[in-house]
Amino acid sequence: MELQYIFSILGAIISFFSTELLLRIFNRKHQHIAEHTICSIALISGIICIFFFNIATDSISELSLFQYLLPLISATVFMLIPTSKFKLFSRILIIYSITLCIIFLLKPLLFPQLPKSINYLIISAIWSFITLSLRCINIIAGQISLSVTIFGLGLFIFYFLGGLPFAIGFSALCTGASSLSFYLKNRISPTVKLSEQGADSLGFLIGGFVILTIPEQSFPATAILLFFPFCEIIFALIQSLPFFNHGNKLRENTACFKACSTGLNCEIIDRIYFKIMIMTLFFGCFQLYAPASYSLWPICLVIVIWQQYRIIHWSTLSSGINDTNQKFVSNLNKQITSLKENFKQTDKKR
Repeated sequence: MELQYIFSILGAIISFFSTELLLRIFNRKHQHIAEHTICSIALISGIICIFFFNIATDSISELSLFQYLLPLISATVFMLIPTSKFKLFSRILIIYSITLCIIFLLKPLLFPQLPKSINYLIISAIWSFITLSLRCINIIAGQISLSVTIFGLGLFIFYFLGGLPFAIGFSALCTGASSLSFYLKNRISPTVKLSEQGADSLGFLIGGFVILTIPEQSFPATAILLFFPFCEIIFALIQSLPFFNHGNKLRENTACFKACSTGLNCEIIDRIYFKIMIMTLFFGCFQLYAPASYSLWPICLVIVIWQQYRIIHWSTLSSGINDTNQKFVSNLNKQITSLKENFKQTDKKR
């Protein structure tokens, strides 16, 4: 056990400094060096881990070595697909088709009471949703890199708590260390940009890690780590509906974009985002051994939505928590009332 911890620390350090070195060398010559480096490190760390440790020793699933590496390999290959050149519907169709093919090879079951084919369709939709949610928060460079960093750290902590095998925890930790290097590099010298294709690639990689946790029965805890990106894309989708008249661009309707456009400093947004991600990590650790599979989801979701509301209305919130809660509930009721009235008007026109 101690050998695995030493191996993990060394892997994280090597991943961090190798990413730093590659970003220094190629940041001006290669526009996609950040996402290529992070995805490649995830794959390389997975292969190295398999050579040094037996993946089946601490795993409750029956995944073969090929099945374990398949999501990491597919994420590395996915970088070569120019997804940014396709329209949204075509992009969703391509991502869903690729994930569905991989799911049929992995054969995970999220809901054992449902038929296998329904399970595959649902899991593929979850993977595609994760991929698109990271693209949606690709506004401030720190958001995606912080998400990947804390997600990787979270999966390694889940391994430490006995909820995941070492292979998944180690690969995720190395991925997080590489993403942290990108975040610090961009924070000091913002010359390395994450492209739209890069956001899709990292989202695809994170989705692959999430799918690997399903056979280990750790999906409820892992999904909590991505609650804020999920809430961001859902909020943007709701705001983009025609009867809200807030425009059609998803990214411009996210909470962080609205806060940034109204003058909130990007560093402050990163700091708030970091605190929310740490909070979800805290809930994820408790969810890992909670009596019910999804028992902590409602309270964690309410807290994330409340924090999202605070980000949007940062300039108008008062210092009192009671006033903040009252405004939050009042605004929520107004949105629901507006939604009902728009539906009624639509029915009358029909």
